[in-house]
Amino acid sequence: MGVVALYYSDRDDMKKAMEEGNVFSTAKEAQERDRFLELVDEARDFLVRKVEGLDEDTADRVAMVIAENRELFKKGMTKPSVLGEKNAEIAKEEAEKKKPAAKRGPKKKEPIQV
Repeated sequence: MGVVALYYSDRDDMKKAMEEGNVFSTAKEAQERDRFLELVDEARDFLVRKVEGLDEDTADRVAMVIAENRELFKKGMTKPSVLGEKNAEIAKEEAEKKKPAAKRGPKKKEPIQV
């Protein structure tokens, strides 16, 4: 029987990491996850301090979106239209998902010829 080393960020506890699939085969991947979670934590704390009345749960969700899209936000700092373009792309995708499938009427039965 072989030994397999698995890595996870200590910001995720082991049970949570296993449940959410955040266990990695390399330390580098686990470190990337840890940096991501650090960004989420710091962004959440910043938002809670700067936005009056913002609860921690909502701030956590917003921080997660910012961290997941950090490259997009980075580009948006120099070219704000990038965010609008991405927003339009997302809206289009959502609209396509909501479109009802083409409905077909009942299939007409052709008489059987003998």
